[in-house]
Amino acid sequence: MTIFIDGDFMPHKDQIHLPSTWTKRFVYNKMKTEHIDRGIPAKDIISEPHFRTIWRQQFPEYVISKVIFTCSQLAEKFRSANTAREHEEVSALKKQHDEQVRKERAAYHKMRERAQREHESYTVMIVDGMDQSKTNVPRMVKDKDLAPLSRVHVHLTGVLLYTDATEGKIPLIYTDIKEIPHDSNTTVNIILRTLEMYKEKLGRVLFLQLDNCFRENKNKFVLSLASMLVESNVFEEVIIHFLPVGHTHEDVDQMFSRISKALKEHTDIYTIEDMIPVIEGCFTPRIKVLEARQQFNFKEWIGNYLAGRFRNHSKPLWFRFKRREGIVRMHYKMWVDDKWLPEEKVGADGFTVEEDSKGLKLLQSIPDINNIPQWVIPSLCKLDIEVLKKDLPQAYGERMPRDRREWWQHFMENIESLTEQLKLIIDWITLVIIGKKCMGGDAMTWPLVELAGRITRMEPVWESSLQLENIREKIQQSCDTVHVQIGTQGAFHPREVQHVSNYEELQLEDLVVVKLEESQECQWEKPYIGTVLEIDSDEVKIQWMKASYNKAWKKWVDGVGKNIKPRVDTIPIHSIILFGFKLTRKERLPGQTILDIQKLYSNL
Repeated sequence: MTIFIDGDFMPHKDQIHLPSTWTKRFVYNKMKTEHIDRGIPAKDIISEPHFRTIWRQQFPEYVISKVIFTCSQLAEKFRSANTAREHEEVSALKKQHDEQVRKERAAYHKMRERAQREHESYTVMIVDGMDQSKTNVPRMVKDKDLAPLSRVHVHLTGVLLYTDATEGKIPLIYTDIKEIPHDSNTTVNIILRTLEMYKEKLGRVLFLQLDNCFRENKNKFVLSLASMLVESNVFEEVIIHFLPVGHTHEDVDQMFSRISKALKEHTDIYTIEDMIPVIEGCFTPRIKVLEARQQFNFKEWIGNYLAGRFRNHSKPLWFRFKRREGIVRMHYKMWVDDKWLPEEKVGADGFTVEEDSKGLKLLQSIPDINNIPQWVIPSLCKLDIEVLKKDLPQAYGERMPRDRREWWQHFMENIESLTEQLKLIIDWITLVIIGKKCMGGDAMTWPLVELAGRITRMEPVWESSLQLENIREKIQQSCDTVHVQIGTQGAFHPREVQHVSNYEELQLEDLVVVKLEESQECQWEKPYIGTVLEIDSDEVKIQWMKASYNKAWKKWVDGVGKNIKPRVDTIPIHSIILFGFKLTRKERLPGQTILDIQKLYSNL
């Protein structure tokens, strides 16, 4: 049943939650309708009781969720509806909401598949956190005497990177013991560190799928990181996507589910080190486990460069960052099918694009990436050190092997000095280089320095030399509009391309092909094409277009920024040798038009 693809994968158990507005009867009727639409007779479709039995025995992991924000509100409205019309109205809204969620989820899935097929162009990364009691250590055989004892809470942050890899994806887990704040600094550092590790496998466009959480992801700092990735030429374009609230569980939660299940099956996880091999081997492909303790303070580093106060950025689900006229700008939209905002607006002159409609500038100036940020200072406020020192390892006593008790003793001796160690590190942070050791792990470099200018070093995008555009246009051509005008048989016909010297049907905005005199200097090659701006009795004012026979055409402008001006000329009307044609959807000349133009030029 195809409807099951709409479920949310639970991170803590092997369950897939279907929308809370659904019932088993609704799912059965939906299945029945789909089969009838496929031509299967109703009498050949299983009964509802049989359907429920199959669901219970064969698909127990599919569960209808109880509360999901908009879904629960719609369910409540449906229950309180008193008339058939009210039920229909709520049902229509529910159907619309379900379809919106399906499209948003499908958009991520399509980008994920595209990154696996076209890894040189696209990279997809999904980041999410797992915070559960199953990751607390020590984990031992259940004993009522152990229940009140303290444990260290280990937080996991999961990453799935879809790029050039054997299995099509690279899974990673970053661990911490809540000694660092779980805010946008954590998200930024994990994204940058992952990109740095796999910089040779990245494409030109980055698609980030993040949890719809304001504190960690949907804020001005993560958006500013996306802007800096384009500004520093790490990517040509960055897209950030959030699923609707209440529907944010995705494939990374499948990985969490496998981790949760594996940890539950092991009762001999005495230390954090014991947990790592369990995590590494519970998923395919094998998970790479890293520590997330070393973090640069990106929030403090970027804060003074922000363009101003951010407002209403918690509402859109989509953000896009691209360079335009040398400036990185942000566009946004609510749903996948919506247009990007702000929409482009042309000024009073009819040519110049208004500055505010080109996109939003997030940074008033660009920070020097060689100016390395400070470290995030860890905090032990969430670790009850005194209680942990009492319980670990003494209270666990002989229940724990001797080498594990020694591990905890060493851990407790070093954890209190963690803050002081990092304060000292800050004083000599500029001396930290590759090969040095810091906090017991490999030293971190500032990833933006390592990544900057990456796309300028990439090979140019391959272009075929076979000149397949004419064939491609024939294959992809759309159907022309069919006209039937009642009562005027034989008199009505669509306007055709004009080859003759009769210019009565020439109109404003028409594309025209121009013949230039041999004595006129021309800075570009044939064909000479322009758009009609004004028509006089014997003269025409046109704006020149720029391209070639097999390239996409665009209006020719001179200058940059605020000094941009369209290239405009007034020409004799008799110099027009062809008009009335259209460009394709990709702004190219149709194949037949190319042949017509070449023939006209050859006959001159």
